[in-house]
Amino acid sequence: MNIYFAWSIMWDQNWSEFYTDIVEFLKTRWRVLSEHVTHTYKNAHVYNIASTPETVFAAYREYLDRADILIAEVSWRSHWTWWELCYAEHVRKIPILAIYKEWTSISAFVEGNEYITTVSYTDMNSCKKCIQSFFDTYPKKPT
Repeated sequence: MNIYFAWSIMWDQNWSEFYTDIVEFLKTRWRVLSEHVTHTYKNAHVYNIASTPETVFAAYREYLDRADILIAEVSWRSHWTWWELCYAEHVRKIPILAIYKEWTSISAFVEGNEYITTVSYTDMNSCKKCIQSFFDTYPKKPT
């Protein structure tokens, strides 16, 4: 199963280690198409100084086009993450899990959207449990 993990890259780089841990957790079970967002992977070509906005956009759209599920960390508001949520819902029509830190207030456009499953977490352990719980109840595709 292909997972696209989204988070607000530009908002707070202090959380990048936390997001790296989420990606590492996801990779133990599924293929993470957007693992390079944590800036620690060899395929971070999207961040090459020579990249244009058009090539960055095309690369991420391609990742989303191959995804079976979108998991988005939505504690910080981000135009890009919102675009990813909309694309996943309206174009790809894939399941979406939006996770957020318990002490944050997320947008009603995310929390009130019945298409998006929203779950808060307190720390990395509860974050992993939220993600695992989502997959435990996720309907399996027929083989």
